[in-house]
Amino acid sequence: MPDQRLRQLLQEVYDTHLAFHKEIAKGQRWVETGKERVEIVVARDRFNEALHHLFVAKLSPLRNSFLNDARGSIDSVIDFLEIDIPAFRCGYEKEWYLSKLKSLSLNKHQQERVKTAALELVSTTRYRREFRDWCRLMIVHADPMFLAKLQDLSTCEKHWVQQKAIRMLETITNNRRDLSHPF
Repeated sequence: MPDQRLRQLLQEVYDTHLAFHKEIAKGQRWVETGKERVEIVVARDRFNEALHHLFVAKLSPLRNSFLNDARGSIDSVIDFLEIDIPAFRCGYEKEWYLSKLKSLSLNKHQQERVKTAALELVSTTRYRREFRDWCRLMIVHADPMFLAKLQDLSTCEKHWVQQKAIRMLETITNNRRDLSHPF
């Protein structure tokens, strides 16, 4: 189960980022030359503080832990990957972990968590910058049951879900001879 504090910090970054952009969108950004409206300054400060808390409290320690003991940090990394909140700069972080996980052997439970997270990502209509890296990771961890679930999603009525499922299927089957049989 993903770390609730991490989820809370990601949500805070997401919310404060939106609030900052909404404040800018209201118009009249500058009160006078070189001086922004107070509301914009406050919103930016809240966003920067939330971003700082996320990276200092969770993401930097997670990366350091992973760099020092990758095998021992896999579950924490998967916790982070499972949380689908599009917080500022987190897509880049997720891409980095996804690329590193390809070269590590995961136990059965970890593999199942990764498969579930990948299917959930495919099932949403939202775009995530790390989707390509999810596809590449699944080359390593896919099995026939996973492909069958992707095949089901590839016939979904929602266009984005359908396209993501097809793309992941193609990535896996083009790179895994043992799984490249037609469906």
